[in-house]
Amino acid sequence: MQSMEITNTAIVLGGGLWGISCAVQLNQMGYHVSLVESRKFLGGRSFSFNYQSPSEIIDNGQHVVLGCCTYFFEFLDTIEASQYWESGDILNISMRDTCGNKWSLRETKWLFPIHLLPSLLHFPFISYVERIGIIFALLMAKIQRENYAMQNESFHDWLKKCRQSDRVIKRFWSVIVKPVFNDGLDNISASMGVMFIKVALLGKRGSSNVFYPTVGLSNCIGKPSEDYLAFVGCDLYLGNSVDSFYGMTIGFPVSV
Repeated sequence: MQSMEITNTAIVLGGGLWGISCAVQLNQMGYHVSLVESRKFLGGRSFSFNYQSPSEIIDNGQHVVLGCCTYFFEFLDTIEASQYWESGDILNISMRDTCGNKWSLRETKWLFPIHLLPSLLHFPFISYVERIGIIFALLMAKIQRENYAMQNESFHDWLKKCRQSDRVIKRFWSVIVKPVFNDGLDNISASMGVMFIKVALLGKRGSSNVFYPTVGLSNCIGKPSEDYLAFVGCDLYLGNSVDSFYGMTIGFPVSV
């Protein structure tokens, strides 16, 4: 009786950042990886396109990365794309209201770990009492212990428990948090929101630094990922969608 050799194989469906990073890690673990993506390029929502002329490249939305995203930077190192990202020396996010008032969330190097305190105390779009309330919420996040209930509670509700007014949530927390998670505070778990505060706003020096791409997103994520995965021997099926799954005794082949 002839024995069947079982090899470590894996199929990844989707070529967004999650799918790409999954394929990279599986390959590093010794799996032979096949990645299937319905579009003809990798990167998911992180892509760029030519607008009117080949020299005018537009990104599909503005993407920035915080210094606390250490796994993402390890991923960039792996696909050899770190050189396409730059950072400012310190956190400096400017805001402006409809009346023309301006303010910057700016860290102060010599006050670490309370490096955001001076700018928070001068936040012009809310009252002084509400500014103190923001500092209270930051302290609550600092001492908050992770628990299962936080995964089923929205970050919005957690902020309300910390005495944050609707105006503070709209003018401060939504502006700071929504771009990070690409979602509203009602759809972000308290667990994720508190983790963001701890790691990005109250983390070690450099955690809140903003990194931005210096080239189009397709050239700093999608193309380097495709080149790397092809180089290490992964099978890429771009422009193909998955129609169905069907099971067998050994493994789960995919009909594409």
